[in-house]
Amino acid sequence: MREKRTGLAPRASIRRWLPALALAGFVAAAALPRPYYVQTAGFARNAAPLIQFGAAMEGREAEAAAAATGPAWLYTAVKLERASLLEAAYAELTGRGDALSVRSVLGGASEEAYRIRMEEAMRQALLLAARAAADEAKREVVEAEGEAGTSEREAEKAGSQPSGLRLADGGREPLWLGAAAAGGPSAGLMAALSLYDRLTPDAELLGGRRIAGTGTIDAAGRIGAVGGVARKAQAAAEAGAGLFVAPKSEAGEAEKAARRAGGRMRVVGADTLAEAVALLQPRP
Repeated sequence: MREKRTGLAPRASIRRWLPALALAGFVAAAALPRPYYVQTAGFARNAAPLIQFGAAMEGREAEAAAAATGPAWLYTAVKLERASLLEAAYAELTGRGDALSVRSVLGGASEEAYRIRMEEAMRQALLLAARAAADEAKREVVEAEGEAGTSEREAEKAGSQPSGLRLADGGREPLWLGAAAAGGPSAGLMAALSLYDRLTPDAELLGGRRIAGTGTIDAAGRIGAVGGVARKAQAAAEAGAGLFVAPKSEAGEAEKAARRAGGRMRVVGADTLAEAVALLQPRP
């Protein structure tokens, strides 16, 4: 009599190969091209460490931690991770994040060129803020190293050298761009407001508040639209901000996100740095 095959041997063989198959799958997935970014939850951080006068950026972690509660300027950002087509599709289907093409984020540039562009955008925003503060104080700002308009090749060669701001009275301090790359161009607005407030203490722009926001700034001082404004507004509300400054074209979207997050965070929109400063100035 012929024995019946139970099929146990093939199953045992499959089980034995499962770890190897899983490992091969992971390796294959890792080797796939990653033409996407996945944009996930936003975060809000103290804007002060983005810039520092004088000495290098040592000891700024303590200052950032000190602003976890209480009055502070907060810049907001979203997390971006490179992803394959499968990973991007999974993020969209599960709601874990939003899939963006690499070209839509980098604009056709390399990641290194994009980083240099981010730092140049931050320099430009800070230079505009310094000029506005100098006008308020009836002083003159003279551009020095790291001035707006530096080419990507020159900026790459300069590396992390400080930008220089020199006032008409002869005083000159190096201006370090601490974590500028971490914030990206969209941190330009909050870095500029933080610097303006630091250079014009009598204006009391912060006024004991926690103010968050997002927005790029161009050479004319115009505030530009950014990506992920809803996630950024939610992060600001969760960080205890009482006010969120957004590009005027995206203020409605930010306001909806703030309402969904609960709390009492107010949203204001501005088209220019000057308008944002005017909105934040204390009322008589």
